[in-house]
Amino acid sequence: MVNVLLLEIGDKVVVNKNKEGEIIGFYEIALSKKSCFGINNCCPGVYRNPALARVKMKRGEIIDVYFNHLETVDFREYNERIKVSGYCRKRFVRKFPKTLFCEGDEVQIESKSFERIRNLIEEVIEGHRYRKPQMSRMGIDIGKEPELDLDIFFISSVNYRLTDNSYTYNISDNPNNFHWHITVEENDLELLERGNIWEVYHKK
Repeated sequence: MVNVLLLEIGDKVVVNKNKEGEIIGFYEIALSKKSCFGINNCCPGVYRNPALARVKMKRGEIIDVYFNHLETVDFREYNERIKVSGYCRKRFVRKFPKTLFCEGDEVQIESKSFERIRNLIEEVIEGHRYRKPQMSRMGIDIGKEPELDLDIFFISSVNYRLTDNSYTYNISDNPNNFHWHITVEENDLELLERGNIWEVYHKK
C-alpha cells in the first residue's frame, strides 16, 4: 500500500502484489470552501485524488487502481519523497473559478427564472413526499416535511465540474438541514445576504 500523493508519472509499481505496471496518470477531487471550512492550511481548489491512480500494465492494459492495491518498486526514491517537507501539499492542482456565491449565502430566484425554478422545486418536494413512507420504514431519518417557500433560499453546495472548470449551485430552503435541494445556474440567482463561510474567506 502506498500514498498516491507521493507517486509521480513514470513510477514503476506492483499491482495486487504480483503484476507490474507504470503510473501514467491521476484523478482529481474538489475541496470547496465548505469542505475546507475550519481546517488549517486548507486552500479550496482542485487536488490530486489521494485514493486512485491510472496504471499501464506490462501487456498494455490500462487500469485504475486504488492505493491499497499498489506498491512502489523504487522504495528508496519513495522514502526520500516522504522526507521532503510539504511534498504531499504540492498535490494542489489548480484554483477554482471565481464564483459569485458561496455555501451558506442567502439568495432569491431571478424573476426571469422564477417559473422554471418553481416547477423544479415542486417536482423535487413531491418526490420527497412520495419516498417518505418507504424511507421511514427503512429507519432513515429524513427530517420534517418540507414547506414550499419561494422567497428565500440558501446555497447548500457549489458543484465544480472538473472536466471543463465550470460550476453550478445546489440551493435549499433551510440553512441547517438540506433535506432537499435543486441545482441551478449562477444567472438564476440574486444575492440577499452573505453567509458565515463567505465572511471568513473575505475578512480583512
